[in-house]
Amino acid sequence: MVNYNGSRDSDELKSYGGLGHMVEYRKAVDEGNANTLMHAQFDLIKRQRKEIFEESKYREENKKATRFSTRLLIASIIISIVSLIVSIISLYK
Repeated sequence: MVNYNGSRDSDELKSYGGLGHMVEYRKAVDEGNANTLMHAQFDLIKRQRKEIFEESKYREENKKATRFSTRLLIASIIISIVSLIVSIISLYK
């Protein structure tokens, strides 16, 4: 996997190993870990935004389909009522 720095490092956080007593080394490792965490959080937020957008798009399409189905149902009820009235009228003629 290619990192944001262009290297092929893993996205795992690095430990201090046996060099935890060296302040400069600890600082560099902490900065690298913070950078890795920020990139992971950014990717997560980007993915969540995409999912929210796709979900809202799906809901909008679903609303349109529901409205169409409702209109079709009302039209079919009106047609069936008119057919019933015509058949009742034709019985008594």
